Amino acid sequence: MSKNISDVIIIGGGVAGLSTAMQLAKRGSSVTVLEREQIGNGSTGRAAGLLGQLRGTAEHTRMLMDGVEIVKELEAKASVEIYVQTGSVRVAETPERAQEITDLVEMGHSIDFDIDHIAIDELAKRLPYMHTDDLTAACWCPTDGHLQPAELAAAYHKVGRDHGVRYETNCPVTGVLLEGNKALGVQTPKGEFLSPVLVNAAGPWSYLVAGLTDTTLPTAALGHVYLTTQPHS
Repeated sequence: MSKNISDVIIIGGGVAGLSTAMQLAKRGSSVTVLEREQIGNGSTGRAAGLLGQLRGTAEHTRMLMDGVEIVKELEAKASVEIYVQTGSVRVAETPERAQEITDLVEMGHSIDFDIDHIAIDELAKRLPYMHTDDLTAACWCPTDGHLQPAELAAAYHKVGRDHGVRYETNCPVTGVLLEGNKALGVQTPKGEFLSPVLVNAAGPWSYLVAGLTDTTLPTAALGHVYLTTQPHS
């Protein structure tokens, strides 16, 4: 059998592709990840990594709670620090927003999410650099934090490799092999890689991969900005 045949080919070596590869390999599939540059070198390596678990529905919040637990398990398996637990706060300046916070706190309690109201004077002590004069309500989520994206990608890479995932870097996909509507594999500068299942995990460039099959994917790459701060003293 050719070494370039696998059950699944994943196009893109960011967190989405690496996570998918690891999960499939853990379930017995042979997986090849094709990355046009280096692992985690795209939008993953430039992400802020914020992880706030509280959302507008219980289902969405549970999903993010599970995500934090998955990351903690991954930390243990890969022996790297990924998740930095700092806590997060939500604030309100109007009665309507204050009611939203009350509703969110009640929803969080109903699913055993660690969240509670915090008095404005206590918030001012905890976050002395925050202007609190106009606030009417706030809640505190102590288990929120942020991820270190490079370490997350490295951990998925390591655990995936331990489960047999094959990674090809500097290997952009230049064409898709089709037989009618059926995928046969892809073309790259390193040759053809064959598989009946292709996963497009190319992130901001996923529309370019889709275009190789004359498919329009309504996505676009957008710039974003985030700020990093030093500890307050």
